[in-house]
Amino acid sequence: FPAPYFNLLPRLVRDRESIALTYVLDKDGWVTVKIFDSRGKLVRTLLPRQWQPAKSGDEYGVSKIIWDGREGKLLVDGLYIGQLVLEQPDSRPQVLYRRIQVYRAQ
Repeated sequence: FPAPYFNLLPRLVRDRESIALTYVLDKDGWVTVKIFDSRGKLVRTLLPRQWQPAKSGDEYGVSKIIWDGREGKLLVDGLYIGQLVLEQPDSRPQVLYRRIQVYRAQ
């Protein structure tokens, strides 16, 4: 992987599903994963600054975080932004964003 990879499913139906956030790191570093609402307000920190190795042996590891679409209570319908920050010693942080739509099942 020439760069870190961050993915989330584009939709979350409240009350029925959880969402899996997956990521792969290109280098060891401190990882932070946060969810923001469409106005930029922090909704939830899913992974506070935590050191993670990029590889296990010779293979890149795929990390997964399960999120139930809550911030203590169910989120209102709308657009949310997932943010992954990878910090490494002696280099600038790499920041990746992904969108997610949260809505109620009809």
